[in-house]
Amino acid sequence: MKAAHSENYVPWHQDATYFGLAPFEHVTAWVALTPSRPESGCVRVIPGSHHNDQLAHFDNHNDPLTMLSRGQKLADAIREEDAVNLVLEPGDVSLHHTLTVHSSRTNRSDDWRIGVGISYIPASVRHIGPTRLSATLARGTDRFSHFDHEAAPQAELDAAALGVHADSQSRYWQAASGITEMRHIH
Repeated sequence: MKAAHSENYVPWHQDATYFGLAPFEHVTAWVALTPSRPESGCVRVIPGSHHNDQLAHFDNHNDPLTMLSRGQKLADAIREEDAVNLVLEPGDVSLHHTLTVHSSRTNRSDDWRIGVGISYIPASVRHIGPTRLSATLARGTDRFSHFDHEAAPQAELDAAALGVHADSQSRYWQAASGITEMRHIH
């Protein structure tokens, strides 16, 4: 979420850098809940960048305006003229591979920019860190058991489902704090 006239932004990065997943077969579905346009800080991508493998990143904890938990940022500059804005209306979805270089600028509009990212990975992908993560099986059969299965909610704001969500978030943040830049691991 970016509030109207927010100075917060997302620097150029690849999701694979800190997710701790192997192999790199992760896709993010970014779902627009409000209009997502250049003036509101829409997602920007470098087309074809997912073919370039994992790039070097660094953590910039000193930037209070970055919206990434560790301020993760590509070490090398990006050619801004190569960037494409992903302009979306509410309900539109963009898909990007875990190695796609992407960012988003500040929100200069009078409206909130709100979206949700949903991670999709094949059951064959595993988390390489020591924390066992949980996931929801979207379809098919899990023959690999790399993740603990999350129970489906039985009702809106179901107490058990809220507990599953809290547990999932706790595991995620525990894992994220222990994952260094993936470039040196893969």
